[in-house]
Amino acid sequence: LSFNIYPNPASAQVMINVSVLQPGTTLSLHNVLGQTLFTKTVTDKITPVNVSPYAAGVYFFECKQNGLTAIKQFVINR
Repeated sequence: LSFNIYPNPASAQVMINVSVLQPGTTLSLHNVLGQTLFTKTVTDKITPVNVSPYAAGVYFFECKQNGLTAIKQFVINR
């Protein structure tokens, strides 16, 4: 399972690019405290995510697919 986040750092929107999209793939956003801010089912290889409602800082995207999990860090910069 592989995915990319760009741009990183970001201020308003990031794009999540899942290398191989399969049915049931989910994407979650977590803060540094481990709190889940949102979870959505991914239906396209490239998914835009609006991060403008969140404060500047470090966050983590978690992608789950077929029992596999990948986590990547990104930064919101204002």
